[in-house]
Parts: sequence; C-alpha cells; structure tokens
Amino acid sequence: MFTNRPVSYRLVIKEIINGELNTDERPKIIINNTPVERVDITGVVVRKNEYENYGVLVIDDSTETIRAKFFKDTVNQIKHI
Repeated sequence: MFTNRPVSYRLVIKEIINGELNTDERPKIIINNTPVERVDITGVVVRKNEYENYGVLVIDDSTETIRAKFFKDTVNQIKHI
C-alpha cells in the first residue's frame, strides 16, 4: 500500500540550518522558494547520547552539524551506532 508522504530532498546540513522556518500549517523549511518537509542527509556521527526514554545523534557533513533525536520506541534504532 502506498502512503502519501511529502517528497524527501537530499540536502547538506548548512542548507537546512540556513533555511527559513515556516510553521503555518505543517512545520517545514523554505529553501529556494520550495517548502521542504522531509530531508535526507549524509554525514558522520560525531556524538551519541542514549538516555532511558530518548537518544541523540550529532551528525556532521563538513558544512554544519545537526542533532537528530529519537524517542521511546525508536531509540533502539541508534543502539548499534
């Protein structure tokens, strides 16, 4: 079954950080006049913190760093990293 998910854009972290945040309806960033709700990034994990109910990864792609948070049932996804 197909889902109706927004298009995922492959971006560098600096583009995400410098994008204009728009929260009118669904949270998104505006990059080159394009609303972006989902992104794919590639980088190196430079920090990992695991807590009881959540985990945090800091990812560096050489343009900037960004934090990715994982909550409750998804925190197991970062255990092997």
